[in-house]
Amino acid sequence: MAKRLRVLLVVLTVIFTGMGTKSGLAEEIRPLPSILSDVERHIGELTINLDDIRKRIDFLQNLPVTHDPVIQELRALDLQGWTLHREQWELQLEHLRFVETMLRKVQGISGEPHELRAAWRLHEGQYRTSLEGYRRQRDTIEERRLITEGRMFERYLP
Repeated sequence: MAKRLRVLLVVLTVIFTGMGTKSGLAEEIRPLPSILSDVERHIGELTINLDDIRKRIDFLQNLPVTHDPVIQELRALDLQGWTLHREQWELQLEHLRFVETMLRKVQGISGEPHELRAAWRLHEGQYRTSLEGYRRQRDTIEERRLITEGRMFERYLP
């Protein structure tokens, strides 16, 4: 998913850069309706994937109670990880909806180019900051899970 996101950001950067130079440049690269269609498809796919993540979270929340503290910790970390994953994908869904709105404005020339650029740059900065925050949280959860798995492993060694 991260690869697709990077590709999308590159495509959008090219589009918005083309807005400032020659609008025909963006059309030569790839027609805007085709890009909008891709964004709409990604929104649909992400919506389905979010439903699957919600089901996984529900499953984890409804597991039978265990009194083993290590298993409890592993389950808690799994739940944290999937919850974080859901939140990040919800952010990505909001981002794609913003992208769709911006592209429609570009397509219909609804708005001043400098206002569209400013809105994009503001959104891009906020989005990058949020993504970095999710990366840090994910790294922390993965590190804690690795340590907890090590404790689980050690208990079975002679």
